[in-house]
Amino acid sequence: MTFPGIILVGSTPAFYKITVTRELMTALATAQYPEVPTVVEKFLPPVEDPLAFYQSGMRKLNDRAVVFQCLQAFKQIVEKICAI
Repeated sequence: MTFPGIILVGSTPAFYKITVTRELMTALATAQYPEVPTVVEKFLPPVEDPLAFYQSGMRKLNDRAVVFQCLQAFKQIVEKICAI
C-alpha cells in the first residue's frame, strides 16, 4: 500500500510517497530490520529560488502558485489511492 504525505516546516511543504510492503510490515511486527529497503519518494516544489523558499515559505506570490499546483497534483494522487 502506498501512503501519500505532506510535511510542513513553517509554510514550506515537502511531499512524500511511502510504499509499505509485506516485508516491511513483517519486519515491524517481529522487531527486525527489513531485508528489503523501504523506498520513500520526496518531492520538493520546483520554485525559482529554493533557498529563499525554505527560509521564507510561501511569502512570494510566484512560490505560492507553484505550491498550489503541486497541491492539486497531490490531491489527484490521494484520490487515486483512496479509490483503490
